[in-house]
Amino acid sequence: MHNGYFEAILQLRDQPEQIMAIVDAFLGQKNIQVAKEVKHKNGVDLYLSHQHAAQRLGNLLKQHGAQITVSKKIHTRDRQRSKDVYRVTILARFPNFMVGDVIDAGDKVVRVTKISKRLSGIDLATGKRVSLAVEGKPLEKLKTRVIATSPELMILDPETYQPETLIARAKLKSGEKVTVVKHHNAYYLLA
Repeated sequence: MHNGYFEAILQLRDQPEQIMAIVDAFLGQKNIQVAKEVKHKNGVDLYLSHQHAAQRLGNLLKQHGAQITVSKKIHTRDRQRSKDVYRVTILARFPNFMVGDVIDAGDKVVRVTKISKRLSGIDLATGKRVSLAVEGKPLEKLKTRVIATSPELMILDPETYQPETLIARAKLKSGEKVTVVKHHNAYYLLA
């Protein structure tokens, strides 16, 4: 194979930093050549030497939350076998959050546990599993302390230093350090 040869284009869009490490590890493990790398404003295009390995990589990225779109285009015709030869383009578009993040999903605060065609997670207010469309805005995690446990859990607001009620489904001790998220002036415990 010559340097510019490729069978597939992997288009990564809005990918987090750790995704490039996963892609590099996969390419190195399978000994796949990258013919060309084109950087874009919101991602990168990788021109890969093996079509089937690129599709396996697309499936791996799907497990990490990517929305995958595959398209094929006739490149040439193999005269010996009388078959069309295709080049594959795999678009991997990532949401602006990852598994483990806490997101604002409209009226719910959800800790993301799985991303595929739909988002699976745990509603922090009820503790129940929920399934939603893959959309939402990540919430910032804040560190603070519990200041009272009776009659209700109270924390110290990390920005204003005012006491605030904590929505939690856990037993906590006064003075304990906790991580919380704020959503519509309510605080939710990240257990």
